[in-house]
Amino acid sequence: SRIRRLLLAREDIPPEEIDDLAYKLFADLYGMGVIQELDDDPSVGEIMVNARVFPRFQSSIYYYRGGPKQQYYYEFRTLEELKNVLDRLVAFNKKSINSVETAIVEATRPNRDRVNIIVPDASENYVLNIRRFTNFIPNLEMMKKVGTVDDFIDKLMSVLVRGKANIGVGGPMGVGKTTFVNFLLTYTDPIERKAVIASVAETDVDRVLAGHD
Repeated sequence: SRIRRLLLAREDIPPEEIDDLAYKLFADLYGMGVIQELDDDPSVGEIMVNARVFPRFQSSIYYYRGGPKQQYYYEFRTLEELKNVLDRLVAFNKKSINSVETAIVEATRPNRDRVNIIVPDASENYVLNIRRFTNFIPNLEMMKKVGTVDDFIDKLMSVLVRGKANIGVGGPMGVGKTTFVNFLLTYTDPIERKAVIASVAETDVDRVLAGHD
């Protein structure tokens, strides 16, 4: 809104261009740059960026929106533009990125999105992955709605969790491991203490486990 007010004070910008220009300036100066539009879309579940420097800088952006992976029609134009976004993504965790001590960084955004960043020398390319958990609450109703859980799985998991069974959840990135673990915790008694050990905090305490110990 502050950027918009400054633009409105100028006489050389057509009024119909103010909103689009203010949005773009915010994205470039303070936000997620070219992926700001994807970041603002609640239907987007995951954003992936892969960029290489040699023989010239080139980036590709992909995303998931309720279906197969799609390629975005924009891309980062320069390495500096990409690095600015990477720095903003980890700043809220008071982390920094460099090629030696922190070439691989995991962080969690204030809205619970999970961020994974890999930069050279840990990889030949710059890699960014943003997993978004804000648009899906893993309760029984939603898990049944998307087909992850049916009546049999519901009864089976209820018995296993309440019976204190050891349960291993495995699979490649993006298949829903974290979502399923959050769902399994809903079978526990609210007054029974849960202890979570994790490199990145992803247990959905505020929504799924509200009132739990």
